[in-house]
Amino acid sequence: MRHRIAALVLGFAALAAGCTTATGTPATAPTIPVTLAPTTTVPPPTTTTVTLATTTTVDRLTEIQAIFEDLEHRRLQAIYDQDEAVFRSLYANEEYLSASLLLFDAILFITEPGLYPVQVVEVVSDNESCVSVIVRTDLTGITEHGSLGEKQQTIELVGTGWGISYTGEDWDCAGPHPLSG
Repeated sequence: MRHRIAALVLGFAALAAGCTTATGTPATAPTIPVTLAPTTTVPPPTTTTVTLATTTTVDRLTEIQAIFEDLEHRRLQAIYDQDEAVFRSLYANEEYLSASLLLFDAILFITEPGLYPVQVVEVVSDNESCVSVIVRTDLTGITEHGSLGEKQQTIELVGTGWGISYTGEDWDCAGPHPLSG
C-alpha cells in the first residue's frame, strides 16, 4: 500500500513539474488542425424607440404588444376566412364594429395572413380598461393594397377580454367614445 501511495505522489509530482517523454524532452499535446469559416459581417440589429405612457412598464408593454398582435392577426384571419362571427367577436362596441364591417368584404388578400409584423411604437394611454397606442403594421405582400403604416388604435376591456374599440387620433380613452353619440 505504501508503494502505491509513493507511486501516486511521484506521478503527481512529475505532472506538476511538467511531463517529459522517455528522451527527456517535454511532452506536448498533438497539434489539432483548425479550419475557420470565412468571416462575414453581420449588420447591427435595428433598434426602435418605444415611448411609454407614464403608467406603462416594460412588462406591460410586452403585454400590450401581445394583445394588439393577437387582435390584429385574428381580425385579418377572420376576414380571409370570411368568418363574420369571429370578426364580430373581436370588437368592443357595436358602433365601431358597424363601421368596420364595411371593410369585411373589401380587403383582397394576395396570400393567407399568417404572422406578420405588428409593432407598438408608442403607448398613448394605458389604464385598466382602455389602451391606446400607435401601432405599426406591414401588410406588404399580404393584402392587395398592403403596405407599411402607422395608426393610432384603441382597445377596451370587455368582460374578461380585450376588444378593438377605435382607430383614429381623436380619441385616446379620455372622455366619451367618439362614436357613442
